[in-house]
Amino acid sequence: TFNDFFKGSVPLKVMEFPYEAELEELCPVCGDKVSGYHYGLLTCESCKGFFKRTVQNNKRYTCAENQDCKIDKTQRKRCPFCRFQKCLNVGMRLEGRRSFIFVCFIHSFIFLNFFYFTVNKKTSVCFVLSDQISFR
Repeated sequence: TFNDFFKGSVPLKVMEFPYEAELEELCPVCGDKVSGYHYGLLTCESCKGFFKRTVQNNKRYTCAENQDCKIDKTQRKRCPFCRFQKCLNVGMRLEGRRSFIFVCFIHSFIFLNFFYFTVNKKTSVCFVLSDQISFR
């Protein structure tokens, strides 16, 4: 049962995330179906990858038009300059990436376990459980 699964562990924090498999929202950059949270907001896989490549490879783009190109699902690849600007304008940020920290002390270790499960097909809940082992 659920209680037996978590027995003996101390929940430190509960975080809620949208259930990614059932998302019906549209990407604010191109209008495609979102796949989850990427760089701080819900976006599609295509815009996630584009944003990641642009930042990681330090790419610089120029617009052949007036820097107001239409960015949608069918034309998102036509102007990378305007697409990247739209990514920034709608709120995509590198700080939006999730990171996990492993905590280690000299005489004891704290093990963090992350468990995700689905509630009502709309929300995933993450329990962070901690077990401490001391060495003497």
